[in-house]
Order: sequence, then structure tokens, then C-alpha cells
Amino acid sequence: MRRRDLTPIHPGVYVDHTGPPSWLQRAWAAVLHGWPAALCAESALRAWDGPGRRGHPDAGAIHIAVDRNRHVVPPPGVVVHRLADLEGKSQWHLGPPRLRIEEAVVDDLAQGSNSVLEHGYLRLVERPHGLPRGRRQVAARSRGRIYRDVLHEE
Repeated sequence: MRRRDLTPIHPGVYVDHTGPPSWLQRAWAAVLHGWPAALCAESALRAWDGPGRRGHPDAGAIHIAVDRNRHVVPPPGVVVHRLADLEGKSQWHLGPPRLRIEEAVVDDLAQGSNSVLEHGYLRLVERPHGLPRGRRQVAARSRGRIYRDVLHEE
């Protein structure tokens, strides 16, 4: 480390260069920091899309899943989710390990987005820009009963 051959990303996790780490390096570092852990939520979907795919920003937090009985303190830039049956929901042989695609999609949709447009807003606007989480499908009155896709109180 004195010779700058290795640069720490998280405690005990290093890269072999001094420039900014790529998304893939950040994903690996997050998984290794929480090991055994797997990418989940947006990070799993980003990994499934592969390199160079549009629609997934490289900035923003890396989401990892750990077993629900574990407590992992997340370093800056990492969000830790605790899941039941992580072993059965993950594909450990992939690099980096991640939730199965069907688990990641269902987990992502469980946040309340009911349309492609809402899901796009959640994935491409709210999460990457760190906006506060909005209330979804809020009932309102305006010439009858309507539902607001997302309501931000502020």
C-alpha cells in the first residue's frame, strides 16, 4: 500500500490501481466486504444487463443481500438488504454473485411500481439520484377516485 500498488475500496478489499473503480469493481468490492453476499435489487439487474447496457447508471449505491440472520455494517456507497433463503435465491457461480433474475425482478417490483413508466421512474430517476422514497399508489379525489403513481410529500 505504501508503494500504491493496492488501493483500499472497503476495509480489507483492494484494487490494483489508483484511479476510480469501475462499476464492476465496486460491485465485487461490496460483495467481498459483506461475504457471503450477492448483488440484489438494482445492482443485480445491472449485472444481469451486462457491460455497456443503457438504462442503468454506473453511479449510485451498490445493493447487496446477506442472510437475514447476519448484520453487516455497510460502508459508504453500499446498501445492505437482509433476505431469507439467500443461498437458494442466489447464483454464486456468476461474477459477481447475484440474485437470480426472477428474484431480482420480483424484489424490485415489490416496491409498488405498477406500470413500466412507474418502474422506469423508480429505476432511472428516484434511486440513482438519491431522491426520498415516494409513497406509491396513493388514493386521491379529483372528479372521482384516482391513484397517484408516486407522491412526494415535500
